[in-house]
Amino acid sequence: MESMKPCGIRIWTNDLVKSRAFYSEVLPFEVKIDGAEDGYVIIGTDSIDLILGNDDGEWSARHTGLSFWVDDIQASYREMASKGVAFVGEPEQQFWGGWLVDFKDCSGNTLTLVQNPD
Repeated sequence: MESMKPCGIRIWTNDLVKSRAFYSEVLPFEVKIDGAEDGYVIIGTDSIDLILGNDDGEWSARHTGLSFWVDDIQASYREMASKGVAFVGEPEQQFWGGWLVDFKDCSGNTLTLVQNPD
C-alpha cells in the first residue's frame, strides 16, 4: 500500500468562532482555511491540521476525528476494501477539490482518508 500518514484531527465544537479564536490567538496555531461559513476552520502546523467543526451532536458521536493523507484515494480505497476494510460509502470529491472517504477500524471507530486536490 502507498504511504499513509496522519494529517488531521477533528475537534468538534458548539462555538466555531470562539474555538477559532482560542486555537489561533491563545494557542500558537495558524488559520489555514477559514471555512466558518461552511461549518469548519482548519488550523495547524506544517505537519498536522486541527479541523474545527460545528457539532450538531451527531458528528462527535460517529467520528474519532483522525484523518490520513493518501496520494491516491481511489487506489487506497480499492486496496483496503480488498483486505476487508468496511467503508462508509465511496470516495467523494468535496467542494474544495479534495476527496474524502470514511472507513471503520476493527472496533467500529470511524476514520477518514483524505486526498488533497491536485
